[in-house]
Amino acid sequence: MQMLLYCSMYRGSPFERDRDIEMILDSASRNNKQHQLTGVLLYDEGAFIQLLEGQKSDVDALMSIIKQDTRHKKIRIIFYEEIRVREFEDWSMKYFDCGKANRLSAESLERFRAIYLNNFKVSSEHALKFIKHMVQEPI
Repeated sequence: MQMLLYCSMYRGSPFERDRDIEMILDSASRNNKQHQLTGVLLYDEGAFIQLLEGQKSDVDALMSIIKQDTRHKKIRIIFYEEIRVREFEDWSMKYFDCGKANRLSAESLERFRAIYLNNFKVSSEHALKFIKHMVQEPI
């Protein structure tokens, strides 16, 4: 079992953003269940951050598709490592728009953006804590 976290920038028009994200989520919902992939897609002001979990061959196949998807540019793998247990086993693809979030301060979002923009290495543990905090269900 593998876990992959990547970042990319949205290439499309701001006028088509919502439609494009809806299409990505529809495709993920349909295809990820079939290939037993799970994960989270975060979007923030033109940047995607996506965590994927699944068998190596399935994760690799999906990344090949994403790399050819014209809605993505500047794709960077943050980490890709073996895991024993899924962190997001109930989600074929959870979506979270960081721009609409109240859970984290602007400082926290800026820190994560800096990791992406400066291509700093981030530990999988740190990234998981950030993502889990972002997508936690409201009480």
